[in-house]
Amino acid sequence: MLRLSKKAEYCILALRHLNQQTDRSATVKDLAAALQLSRPLLAKLLQKLARKRIVVSTQGASGGFALHKDLRRLSLMELVEMIDGPVTLTACRRGGRVCSRAPGCRLKKSLAPLKTHMRQLLKTVKVADL
Repeated sequence: MLRLSKKAEYCILALRHLNQQTDRSATVKDLAAALQLSRPLLAKLLQKLARKRIVVSTQGASGGFALHKDLRRLSLMELVEMIDGPVTLTACRRGGRVCSRAPGCRLKKSLAPLKTHMRQLLKTVKVADL
């Protein structure tokens, strides 16, 4: 079954919190405390989101993170792939290696329509709606 990773969940929670903080930025410390999340992991994820221009990072005493992208324009699909990589139903690739059964795998072929449908659905869900 499709399951959001802890990293994707952390990102969604942080982005929703930042979306409510329209007048100011939030520090990693404040976000981690407010959301009861791991501070080191949240810091890494916010830096990744900053590199992808989803949030903006400001240095200094009054610094922190603020939204850069409108969450109504960010799909769940985009966010998940940004954080976790391609959304798939099968583990045809792991650690850069291709499964030895991949060339003639019937499971992959039979699940392809479901994968396509799932990806299309995830594209329609906007992070702002979560």
